[in-house]
Amino acid sequence: MKKKQTERKLLPVIYYLPMRDWCSIICMGLGIGLFAVWLCYRSLLAVPLAIPVALVYGVLRYLDAVEKNRQHLRLHFGEYLTAVHMAVRSGYSLENAVRSGYRDMTALYGSSDLLVRELERLIRQLEYRVPVEKLFMELGDRSGIQEMQSFGELISITKRTGGNLGKVLGDTWRILNRRMETEMEIATLITAKKYEQSVMSLMPAAMILYLRFSFPGFVEHLYGNQMGVMIMTTALIFYLAAYALGRKIVRIEV
Repeated sequence: MKKKQTERKLLPVIYYLPMRDWCSIICMGLGIGLFAVWLCYRSLLAVPLAIPVALVYGVLRYLDAVEKNRQHLRLHFGEYLTAVHMAVRSGYSLENAVRSGYRDMTALYGSSDLLVRELERLIRQLEYRVPVEKLFMELGDRSGIQEMQSFGELISITKRTGGNLGKVLGDTWRILNRRMETEMEIATLITAKKYEQSVMSLMPAAMILYLRFSFPGFVEHLYGNQMGVMIMTTALIFYLAAYALGRKIVRIEV
């Protein structure tokens, strides 16, 4: 039983979503799915087809939330490293600097912050004499953030070789900052492309709406017959695939 409880605690941190976010994703997904059914089929018999549409939307929104969590953790980890670095330079031991940085982050962002919750667990493990480098490597594995993993490895190497811990902290902080600056520059450059992709994603639905309300005779034969159902289903599948591909194209990882 204790082993299972430990495994639950060690679930990847970036996959955590609050209940309000889950409710938003589910409601929006169902709403978009029902709208797609009304737009493409105009039949109550087609309502079950709203489920795959809602699932695709839900998965994409969930992946967006995961990426947002990852960026959030990376940004706050950079600030946390700054606090730890300053504490070490002030004469603190590494373990005490880790605790001091946790207190600073708690005062700054509150106990509900994603990184603060993970740091709270890390501090508890420190009380049981778990090596701090092992805790950071574990957090890096769970978060998928390479800088956390590298930070734990660098601490381990520094302890074994008697290196300058302050320099290691400073170098890690600078590398993380450069990476975040690069990501921000890329995000700025592709903002227009993301907007274009969003607009283009809405165009097929907008065109069908326009034809249905302005020239209903042009699309009337697509409803209420087998051929129309096949055409609309094929178009919907291609649309969902194109939407997912477009999102992947404008997502650039550093």
